[in-house]
Amino acid sequence: MAQVASTMSIIHTQERTPLSPRFLLVPILLVLAFVFFLFRLWFLQVARFEDLKEEASRSGVLEDRLLAPRGLIVDRNDIPLATVQPSFVAFVVPREMRRDPEILARLAGILGTEQKRLTRAMEKGQRGLDARVPVFVGIRPEIAAYLVENPEEFQGVTVESLPMRHYQDTINYSHMMGFVWVPDERTERRLKEQGIQPADYVGRDGIESLYESQLMGTPGSERVAVDARRRPIRYLGSDSPVPGQKLILSLDSRLQSYAQTLLAGRRGAIVALDPRSGEIFAIASAPTYDMAVWQGGISEEDFSRLREDPDRPLYPRAIAGAYAPGSTYKIVTSIAAKMAGKWQPSTSVFCPGYIMVGNRRVRCDNHPPAAMDFKWAMTRSCNKYFANLALQSGPEAMEKAALAVGLGSRTGVDIPGESAGIVPTILFRNRNRVWYDGNTVNMGIGQGELNTTPLQMASVISLVANRGVSYEPHVVRGFMNVTTGSVQLREKKILGKFDADPEFWRDLADSLFNVIDAGTGRRAQISGLSWGGKTGSSQNHRGRQPDSWFVGYAPLNNPEIAICVMVENGGHGGDLAAPLAGQVVRRWFSLRDEAQPADARASENLRAADLRASSL
Repeated sequence: MAQVASTMSIIHTQERTPLSPRFLLVPILLVLAFVFFLFRLWFLQVARFEDLKEEASRSGVLEDRLLAPRGLIVDRNDIPLATVQPSFVAFVVPREMRRDPEILARLAGILGTEQKRLTRAMEKGQRGLDARVPVFVGIRPEIAAYLVENPEEFQGVTVESLPMRHYQDTINYSHMMGFVWVPDERTERRLKEQGIQPADYVGRDGIESLYESQLMGTPGSERVAVDARRRPIRYLGSDSPVPGQKLILSLDSRLQSYAQTLLAGRRGAIVALDPRSGEIFAIASAPTYDMAVWQGGISEEDFSRLREDPDRPLYPRAIAGAYAPGSTYKIVTSIAAKMAGKWQPSTSVFCPGYIMVGNRRVRCDNHPPAAMDFKWAMTRSCNKYFANLALQSGPEAMEKAALAVGLGSRTGVDIPGESAGIVPTILFRNRNRVWYDGNTVNMGIGQGELNTTPLQMASVISLVANRGVSYEPHVVRGFMNVTTGSVQLREKKILGKFDADPEFWRDLADSLFNVIDAGTGRRAQISGLSWGGKTGSSQNHRGRQPDSWFVGYAPLNNPEIAICVMVENGGHGGDLAAPLAGQVVRRWFSLRDEAQPADARASENLRAADLRASSL
């Protein structure tokens, strides 16, 4: 029995064999696969989430914006001032440039420019590391071809032919035109606040910026289906860009060029406008500069050179230069006397040849000691007469007259950078300072803390030409929709207003005619033309010579042009400003007579174009 039990025990005991590695292989592989897929899932969903999200967004439809041709800018005679021309533009991808800085260095070398200029353009126009940024405009065709044919040498650099802004004259419009380039952050923010989606290139400064919504047009688009690697699959169609509107200026480019030439080598301004509407024919400031330096981003050296130039070429003197107007202001003093009920043109005042302002003696250099009535006081620019007139009128009337003719505030001209000038009575009152009779005298003869701009004084003489009303000056006459051919003109807007009887305006016009006919403005005489004006010479802190002024309008009856000339340190107004004004007015009438047939044709074209006048 024992033997049987022992035998059965041996029979039923399980045999223990060693575990073979082959049996572990499958579960190990399964575990490793599970871990791998778990890690891979984490890697794709967490570690590479942003990259994959961006890559996925690249698949689908790629829409490429097509730049809209910017609206043309022409003068009043349809002469082009700013056009659009196809130009080769170099674009760079910032990420690629930072990865290999030598690319930008090679690009600068082949373009013949400085690397720092390209770097500055890239940094100013950057909207992301992978977004293309334009850095150079106007590549020569052979250079553009080389860049396209050698992509491996210039990775991240592309070249396109685009409709870019081109200026016919980069000198004579530098203080008003502005320039076009990629929007910086401030420009982009400003446009968006105005409800304007910035284009790839926008107006920067000047009328290019002020009328951006009209000039920019509507970009087109080209749509292509692409895969995740941005490879085109099929073409989906396109929308053509709509060009911007044509900007019609009131300027006469020939008169503008002529006025700028007359100021060559001087510091000053000339403003000529239509007193009947406020349309500006010419608005020149000197010295000027070449605005081409701004295109594509001005270099630090060029900007420093312009900014530090003692002649201040960046300063738009016609609208921002605030100066004591000298004796041209005696026109406003006359209006103040009429306003205060002190107007007595036949009453004479004896002038000994000078007037005492406090302890200071102000001379009357234009006449010997004599009794002066209003007409001859204006003709000879007698300080004594107008000092008395100012004192009789009082500071309140002097202030009211200044405000009535539009002084002490901006005219609203459609050029950025205008100064408001200074009406000193307001300045003194706001600062709680004492106003003395000497202050009234200074104001009456256009001296002291009184400051006006050449544009403001052109508006003052326009008010006299119109016998009591002046209009907001402007350089933009209207817009033309190039698709429909319709024209939208600007409505005139009143700037200054003063009601007086016809006798007052007749006496004032008589005296201003006499200034040119027999007085201080004789050098402004034009054969066959009767017109009126007033000279002025104002003391300043810049040198021993006074600033030279002249304001006037022509013809005396039914005026068509008003003008202001101011030359810093130019001496007496009758010696320099008056003859310059005479040359401009003579030139304007000559150009007007030459253009009569063209003007008639232009009027016919405007009527045929379904002219619609409305306020801008």
